[in-house]
Amino acid sequence: MRAEGGQAIVLIAIVMAGLTLGVGLAADTGELYVARRAAQTAADSAAWAGAVVLLGGGTQAAAAAAATADATRNGLTAGPGTTITVSAPPSSGTYAGDGSFVEVNIVRQVTTRFFPGPRPVSVRSVGGATRSGAGHAILATHASSADALIVGSGTLAVTGSGIQVNSTSTSAINIGSGNIASTYTNVRGNVAAGDAGKISPTATTGAAVVADPFLNLPGPATTGMPVRATDGLNISASVTLDPGLYIGGINVRLNPTVVTLNPGIYVVRPGPTNNFGFTVSNNAQVRMAAATGGVLIFATHTSYPGAAGGSPTCATVDLNSGGLIVLRPQTVGSYAGMTIYLDRSCTTTVQFRGGGNWTLNGTVYLPSATFSLGGTSGVAQNIQIVAQRVALSGTSSLTIAYTNTNVSGGRVPALVE
Repeated sequence: MRAEGGQAIVLIAIVMAGLTLGVGLAADTGELYVARRAAQTAADSAAWAGAVVLLGGGTQAAAAAAATADATRNGLTAGPGTTITVSAPPSSGTYAGDGSFVEVNIVRQVTTRFFPGPRPVSVRSVGGATRSGAGHAILATHASSADALIVGSGTLAVTGSGIQVNSTSTSAINIGSGNIASTYTNVRGNVAAGDAGKISPTATTGAAVVADPFLNLPGPATTGMPVRATDGLNISASVTLDPGLYIGGINVRLNPTVVTLNPGIYVVRPGPTNNFGFTVSNNAQVRMAAATGGVLIFATHTSYPGAAGGSPTCATVDLNSGGLIVLRPQTVGSYAGMTIYLDRSCTTTVQFRGGGNWTLNGTVYLPSATFSLGGTSGVAQNIQIVAQRVALSGTSSLTIAYTNTNVSGGRVPALVE
């Protein structure tokens, strides 16, 4: 009996040790979980604070400072046991190097009660100004121009969204023998005399001004970007192009030339002698390399990314081809949903002509220039146009089937990683 009693004591000791170990493990796990959750909340809040600054046009340094300050307000201060690293732009992940996002990494050394410590808890959050998808299919931003929106003898039809004209002019919208059919048409000023009956439903005049949704969106960075041309590419044979800096621009000029674009950002600016911009003509074709991935065509001035100066020489975009043109935007990053962006220092009209075989998706953003559609009929696209003025000349017709998943729409602060 004495031997059995001794065995019972050993068993009880083993069970108690196991229970103590389990309780200790549970307590430490709970401690680490609570610490991780608090740190993640602080990181998310800090990244959001940085995103709000970036959305408001603040610098990357200001965004990083705001993120750091917000983490401190949430009880985390860099020092012994806590490391807070804020990177604007992010140094890792999907948005690495993207100036519209900020990354927050927090590492805390958590003291555990039962097991040797402290033990590190690491969290990460990325926030920034990302697209909302919501917006107007056409936004003419000029504050006072007459004819801010012109329709000749064709039809401008919009479904899924509507038209906003910010001009205060009494003839902000001018229509020839054509018409406008849109979900809504809002104009700050008024419609040219005799044209009100050509808009269905009736335009709302005296509407509030709508701010440029991309006013604080910078042009893409060119640091480390491959230089693909030094004085323009004058393309007359089929070729596949890669993203990069095209000094002198890209001129696709002969049928049956087919240019295939790999996904990414294409920056075109004037060269020493050539200034092709991004030009497609003579039934040449431009298409995407694959079913996934998209492009941004960014046309800019000679000195970019330096200051433009008083009267900059600019590249532009001129699609003047009856051939197949297929363009769609990227789905992630600062330029998600945007396909064409003309530098805000540039006022050169962007031309869309002869586009019976186009398939365009995404936002066309011309903050200081005119979107001009001419010499074409029956073009139906899933695009958004944000420009100072929009002009459909002659018999040109445009149908926009607005889908918020295919355009930039606007910008909102968001946590993305």
